[in-house]
Amino acid sequence: MINIESAARTHKGKVRDINEDAYLASGNIFAVADGMGGHQAGEVASALALSTVVEYIEENLERWEPAELIYRAFSLANSRIHEKASAEAQYRTMGTTLTLALVIGETAYLGHVGDTRAYILRKGSFKRITSDHSLVAKMVEDGEITEQEARGHPQRNIILRALGTDPEVEVDITAVELYPDDLLLICSDGISGALTDGEIGTALSQESSPGGAAERLESLAMAAGGLDNITTVIIHAIPEPVRAPTPTQPIPSITDLVVPAEAAPIEPEPAPYTPPQKTRRWYRRKLLLIPLVIIVMLAATFGIWYALYKNSYYVGANRSEAVIYQGFPFSIFGRRAARVVLRSGVKLEFLPESWVTKVQDDLDAEGYEDAVDTIERLKEIALENTVFVPGLKGLPIEVAREELKKEELDIGKIRERGSPGVAPSTVLEQDPGPGDKVKKGAEVDLWVSPPPAP
Repeated sequence: MINIESAARTHKGKVRDINEDAYLASGNIFAVADGMGGHQAGEVASALALSTVVEYIEENLERWEPAELIYRAFSLANSRIHEKASAEAQYRTMGTTLTLALVIGETAYLGHVGDTRAYILRKGSFKRITSDHSLVAKMVEDGEITEQEARGHPQRNIILRALGTDPEVEVDITAVELYPDDLLLICSDGISGALTDGEIGTALSQESSPGGAAERLESLAMAAGGLDNITTVIIHAIPEPVRAPTPTQPIPSITDLVVPAEAAPIEPEPAPYTPPQKTRRWYRRKLLLIPLVIIVMLAATFGIWYALYKNSYYVGANRSEAVIYQGFPFSIFGRRAARVVLRSGVKLEFLPESWVTKVQDDLDAEGYEDAVDTIERLKEIALENTVFVPGLKGLPIEVAREELKKEELDIGKIRERGSPGVAPSTVLEQDPGPGDKVKKGAEVDLWVSPPPAP
């Protein structure tokens, strides 16, 4: 077993007029939100996000599994911020990032939207848990720039996913098993933008307490310029101490636990046994006993079924997306005997046909974490099987064919269209358009000028 100690710090930095960050380190809920949208709007968004998720989690902790609970809390916060932004002009552009850790037993369940990061330090090994939902992170993922180039990129502040900016939001949910002496860090980009991951890991490893580590990280970020609001929440997993007896709570002796003989009731001598007569009342009792036995059997069956339901996970298709289901991979009266607990964002149209079939037929998992691993694998497969359509307008059709072949794409329908002043057999339009994301092997329809007259 482990206990938790934590520390948190926040500072507006050297440049910003106000602090739009908000944080929470209370009980078993730890979070950092980085608001955006200008003066007042950002701080309103971050504060509203934290108050909403905390209220929802505390009121529904026993109702939902952790992953479902976090997803619903984030969705509610997103709706409230979006509604406020839509209703009041001064909040029109507001939104917020949010990274939250819900610690239950020895597991930290993380919800993440935006570029507020979570890291873990375990026995000298330092690792980032979350992935930034930002433009430069996408460019790094696509190989367009390096991590080093991303740090100074002029568009590094563009966030692709945040709470409140759209009617619905996709939430990354991760489960991390905590071990004694683990340090879990949640920080705004005032830390991650000023310091490298290596510098953050070194600062954590050199401090003996969460408070000291938080103070050190803030000092380093300020020394690096303090260009943004600076917020850290640090969680330290410590072994639960063995409780020793105290003078006010002595260990009970055996005699304290035994009822004195004189206090025990004296049992009367049993009467001679005589077989009961099978009266009308006896038969009535028998008839009443039958439904009672049936009810007990049904309750036991339901209990076993529900226990299996709660611990069964698999990956399947929900409309056009791969998702994680909790429950059984079959239907009852035309409805799945399962519910969606995590949406992956992986569209089936970007998977190879063999994998589409596997997902539609349901992929078994040994538990929630195994199902998450399967989703991560599907994301990799979809990425490997996805290309961006090149721009073909103005190219001769044979050159266009070669350009498509380079991207493992084919020409679909070719339609001729008159266009004065354009060379024969030149591409005029295309569908899908330039930059559209499609699956490898997809066809691109072309509109071309007529070929030269014979």
